[in-house]
Amino acid sequence: MENSLEKIKNHVEFLGYECELDDDVLSIKKEDTSILIRKLSYAVIHTSFWKINKNIDDNLYKIINSTNTNSVIALHRINEEQSSLVIEAFYAGEYSKITYAKFLEAFIKDDDDQLLDNKELLEYLK
Repeated sequence: MENSLEKIKNHVEFLGYECELDDDVLSIKKEDTSILIRKLSYAVIHTSFWKINKNIDDNLYKIINSTNTNSVIALHRINEEQSSLVIEAFYAGEYSKITYAKFLEAFIKDDDDQLLDNKELLEYLK
């Protein structure tokens, strides 16, 4: 996975995203949130954070469970300490333009579409 962050940076910049690479963390700026990409020894983890602006309650956990059921590749979880919704997915193996494109498309679908199409969840994120 050597140079994988640099290859991923080039990939997402080609798609029109603003990126910043700092050591082993790549930050992708999006309209509503940003995605942090970190290189681990066995994979590259993609993480997105969404601020929760409403009390965390049982209903929110039910919504997140439903979101995880419909998720393609990402895990949605709540970080109570930071009052945020965290979305994570692992890209394992060597960088491949085609494979990574499919992975990123699925991650963005889980990150954006799952949230922005869910009016009940959006109430917690506004």
